Amino acid sequence: MPISNGLKNRPSLIGTRAGGVIAQSTMNDVTRKSLFSITLGPLLLVPALGIVGSIISVLNLSNFSDLTGMTALYLMYGVIGLLFAYPGVIIFGLPSMLALRAYNKFSLPILIIVSVIPASILFGLVMPTLEGWLFYGYSSVVVAVGCWYVFKWA
Repeated sequence: MPISNGLKNRPSLIGTRAGGVIAQSTMNDVTRKSLFSITLGPLLLVPALGIVGSIISVLNLSNFSDLTGMTALYLMYGVIGLLFAYPGVIIFGLPSMLALRAYNKFSLPILIIVSVIPASILFGLVMPTLEGWLFYGYSSVVVAVGCWYVFKWA
């Protein structure tokens, strides 16, 4: 026979709205915001890299002479970058966010600084050039900013 404390399985009451009772949701607000941010935040990488491709093409900083080809190339980089962004957000970003929230330091400038750490490590291992660090750093900052604003919006 299971031990019962006499309480029924019902949601706790947290307030009233328009004469009715609001029941506490089953998902914590921070958990919901975190899930939204790790799901939608990295998607900002695709248009952000498309804009970079357009700027590079307009300034003639590459071998591509047409705007469409360079923008399409960087949009492709953004889509491929999602394969790295999602695991990075789950492995590094989510624990970083939780640690920053635990120490009450969860702000956009600190999150941007923390987001450059994995980009710097990857820069040192994969592509040790200034262009590589700028590419990985920019991508990491874009994903961090996307996650930040989705977290605040959700």
